[in-house]
Amino acid sequence: TNSYAVLNVLLDDRSGGEVHSEGNLKWTNTSGASAACATGTFLASGKIYFEAYLNTVGAEANIGFGRADETNSLLSPGGSANDGTFVYNCQAGTFYNGASSDTGPSAVSAGSVVSVAYDQATGKTWFAVDGTWYNSGDPAAGTNASFTISSSFIDKLVPLVGGYNN
Repeated sequence: TNSYAVLNVLLDDRSGGEVHSEGNLKWTNTSGASAACATGTFLASGKIYFEAYLNTVGAEANIGFGRADETNSLLSPGGSANDGTFVYNCQAGTFYNGASSDTGPSAVSAGSVVSVAYDQATGKTWFAVDGTWYNSGDPAAGTNASFTISSSFIDKLVPLVGGYNN
């Protein structure tokens, strides 16, 4: 069965240029400001996998997780570390794991597929570009995660995409 992480317009930080289409499976930001949109699915337990096809790669093209709660109600990951976002910046080739950053896969180009796997029990998070898991990661075996999200953040995580003119 196919289950799709549909983007939720109510979890869109609305900088003014976001366009939802294809049944909320496609999100485009045409504004001159950073923006993000998340699914309505909170990661309460278990494992999750999702991916994004990048039609274009503008500045701050991000995919990962944001914390949708009163301390981080705007999910915009921006181009730098944010305490409530855990993303791969596809344009810069950088991971943002909460308030820290680290080198990730090389920057990607339009037409790439970025995959994300997450295990709520351990907080381990993996990223792949075009089917190749970063750092020889293996989500099925639980090895070589791209990073681990602290258990203090996992209560309100939602998958998100974001960017600036993407």
